[in-house]
Amino acid sequence: MSLRRERLYLRVRTHFLVSVLAGLAWASFSLWLSLPWIAELGRALTVPVAVLVVFGIAIVPGYLTFQLAASLLLDRPPPPRLEGPFHAVSLLMSVRDEEQSIEEALTHALRQEYPGGLQLIVADDGSSDSTTDVVRARAARDRRVQLLELPRSGRASALNAALAAATAPLVAAVDPDALLMPFALRRAVGRLQAAPASTVAVAGAVLVRNPRSKALARLVDWDRVAPGGWRLHEADALRAAGGWPAADVVTTAFEPTALALAASPTLFRSFRASRSLVPAYLDGACTLAFLPGILLALTGSFALLGPLTLAVLPLSALVAGIMFARQRRAFDEVGLRVRRNVLGFAAYIALYPVVLAPISFAGYVKELAGARRAW
Repeated sequence: MSLRRERLYLRVRTHFLVSVLAGLAWASFSLWLSLPWIAELGRALTVPVAVLVVFGIAIVPGYLTFQLAASLLLDRPPPPRLEGPFHAVSLLMSVRDEEQSIEEALTHALRQEYPGGLQLIVADDGSSDSTTDVVRARAARDRRVQLLELPRSGRASALNAALAAATAPLVAAVDPDALLMPFALRRAVGRLQAAPASTVAVAGAVLVRNPRSKALARLVDWDRVAPGGWRLHEADALRAAGGWPAADVVTTAFEPTALALAASPTLFRSFRASRSLVPAYLDGACTLAFLPGILLALTGSFALLGPLTLAVLPLSALVAGIMFARQRRAFDEVGLRVRRNVLGFAAYIALYPVVLAPISFAGYVKELAGARRAW
């Protein structure tokens, strides 16, 4: 049974379909304009390689960016329903060797200004430090905390074990390095109650809490105001989906005021490549074609760097501007102040793919090489 009343709301499928069609329209127009470029580049690199290059640095990035911009502009959700009812929540946390951060994470999780009941289940995935001692001590002082000591089997298995122990109709997962703001759970539940009945999960936003530490953290500061950092689910729907690894298949809403703070990586080696083929392909195209194209353009040759490649930059600026404006309104709603950082915004637009794409691609190649040796 749904935990909320139905309300007039743009259907998720319609919203998604329109944004995809908008992206495809842009991609089709871009491809039509790119045919002479592909033919010219094909004479030097062969046509298949030219197609891979043009799609990797112009067509696919343009589609993804235009589709995201259309999705953001179409998104008009009703305000979160904060008057209740507020059902109990089981907050799940998978940990391993987190002795430096676990105490602070537990403190923030237990300080929730949430009218419903709260259960905090910490699943320890075979820690070799004092993480379990810290959690056990907190559980002795606060009956809302429950510790599961598990053999090392991975984050998904640990979260599934915590899910099996959850007793509340709503569950939420948060990383041990993410600090929930006091109003986060109330806002996430309020969004779930205002969303259509087909929605069984709400994604919260994660903000960087160390943007001044090093240049890299300042750069990714603009990228971390995004959904996916922590999630609230209806427990029965999540169990029906087969447990935590399948949680992403459910219809998900996003609540920008359901905030958590997390430290951003400050070292380049902290970034790891995505196992998804699409990001790996785009990172490879950026590293092997876009960056050399910039160098060639400085010599007067625009064989690799076409106008449609540059057209992606204003689209990216549009998406970042929309996200910034929406997050600023969300900040105003909960009484937070946005720090002005014009230089950081410009660096994000211009340098983010240039700096991080080669790092991600190198990590992916290293991971692939390791998998090949293991095979």
